[in-house]
Amino acid sequence: MGITIGVQPLLGYNYGTQNLSRIRAALRKLTFLTIVVGCSLALVCCLYVKTIVSLFLKEPEALAIGQKMVEILVLTGPFLGIYYIASSFLQAIGHAKSVSLVSLLRQGIFLVPLLVIMDRFMGQMENIWAVILSDIAAASIAVVIAVWHYNIIKKNFAHN
Repeated sequence: MGITIGVQPLLGYNYGTQNLSRIRAALRKLTFLTIVVGCSLALVCCLYVKTIVSLFLKEPEALAIGQKMVEILVLTGPFLGIYYIASSFLQAIGHAKSVSLVSLLRQGIFLVPLLVIMDRFMGQMENIWAVILSDIAAASIAVVIAVWHYNIIKKNFAHN
């Protein structure tokens, strides 16, 4: 998240100067970096899950549940990076409505209904998969919206 927020001024500046090649280059590098960092952190969390969780939990039953949850939640690392790239890009180019929609997708539109549905048909422990599905769905739609705006910008810059 910090990486994508940090690049937002760069994207905004290059949008203002209509420098599409620098926007494209920054987005490509940022996508690569967030996927690498997301996968690396996921790997570290998987390798040291017991140590990490034991910093916060001591009871054996809670520790076992926490370990399983961390192992599942780290699967979203790369998807969340892409989600935040799309969100930062949309903010940088000034599309507040799209950013608001993208923000609502993950925690509101997808997560809450998925939690209700999955709790009804699956056990409480399986509810953690609602977070994964919500993150993947939100990231996918955020990318579609960001690409759509990018293509509009590309057309507009070509006409100027």
